[in-house]
This record gives sequence, C-alpha cells and structure tokens, in this order.
Amino acid sequence: MWGRIRLPACIAAVVFSCSPALADYEVTRGAGTLGDRTGRIAERPVGASTWRLRDGPHSLWRQREKTSAVAGRGDESSFRIREVAPHSRLRAQKLLGELGAREMQGDIVIAVPGDVLFDFDRSDIRADARPILGRIAELLKAYRDAPVRIEGHTDAIGSDVYNLGLSRQRAASVGAWLAARGIAARRMRTAGFGEARPVVANNRPDGSDDPQGRQRNRRVEIIIGAGPGAR
Repeated sequence: MWGRIRLPACIAAVVFSCSPALADYEVTRGAGTLGDRTGRIAERPVGASTWRLRDGPHSLWRQREKTSAVAGRGDESSFRIREVAPHSRLRAQKLLGELGAREMQGDIVIAVPGDVLFDFDRSDIRADARPILGRIAELLKAYRDAPVRIEGHTDAIGSDVYNLGLSRQRAASVGAWLAARGIAARRMRTAGFGEARPVVANNRPDGSDDPQGRQRNRRVEIIIGAGPGAR
C-alpha cells in the first residue's frame, strides 16, 4: 500500500527544533528585596538569576521577552554604551544589569535602597554595602568623564527639615566613598531631597502606614549623565 515516508534532512531539522531547547529558556534577573530596616539582605542578592521554561509553544523563532533593560541587547546605543571603551563594554553591560539600572531622559539611573547603604537614622556607609558601591564605582570608571549626580531621598517619617538634612548627608557620604575609590570629585554633584520625591506612596489608600512603600522611598540614586562620548 503506502511506503514509508522519509523526511528530507532540512525538514526534519525544523521539526525537531520545535522541541524544548536552551534557546527556549529565558534568564530572569532577580532584584528581590535588597534589605530590611536593619540593612540586612532580606531575600536574594542583586543580580541573582533563575532559569525557567517559556510558556506556550516551544519555538526557536518565537519573539522573546526582554528579560532586563540590558541583557540580550545587541544595540550598542542602549545605555549609551558607545561612551564606554570597547574592551569594557561587556563588563559595563553586566554591571548595568546587576545594579538594576534604568534609562530616564538620556540619563542612566541606579537606585540603591537606603537600608542597604546605611543603618537606621545614620549617614555613614555600612560595611556590607561596600560590594554594591564597588560595582557602582567600577561602572562610573567605565563611563569615564560622564557627569554624576548623587541624590538622597527619605520616607515621610520625621520632620521635613530633619529628612532633608539626612538625605543630604547620605548623598554626601556616598560621594565621598566613591571619591576615595578613584572617582574624580569634579565629576560628582550631591543633593538631598528629603521626602519630597517619593517613588510610591508612604501610606496605603486608607491612610494607614505602608512600611514597604516607605522602604522603597528611602534610597540613594546615582545618575550618570551624558558624557563627552555620547552620540
């Protein structure tokens, strides 16, 4: 009756490529909760990665989601990577991903929770914050002469005047730490905004306190402006 049908090798390769393969997995960068009120690492470290199989049909040509702002991009214009020396670009891209950097109106913004950098109500750098600040220093060196703004922010607990002073002291502490590690002071400007620029509400809709919201508002932002090499 019917003979056995043999598929040409090129067709068979396409058929078998639809089975799960490494290309059908994605890496998810885990930001996690960086710190609790004691400043300890509460969940997993910045930059931890997990692998998971994609939902839906396994297809090597299926459009993939963007897993992070940096990872997987071949576009050198993202994060102004052309400002970085060619031999340092891969390392810079890795640091941008680990630090959770984002782009905002041409600037590169890195937000570090205040609870990771400082003890409660203090402005001196915690010893266990040094690895994170070390990565930031390395990234700033990769961007060479790009100007840097360091901005301190607090939650809404305490008076406006006190929070403003604390945020300024914290931004200055980060600037001094980076300057001591080789970042030229002429590149950096520090400022404190107290509770004036929250990223989320400090209170829930019913008016009750939101500790998680306040934790997100306690932060220091390192902002890398466009340098001479920007295009």
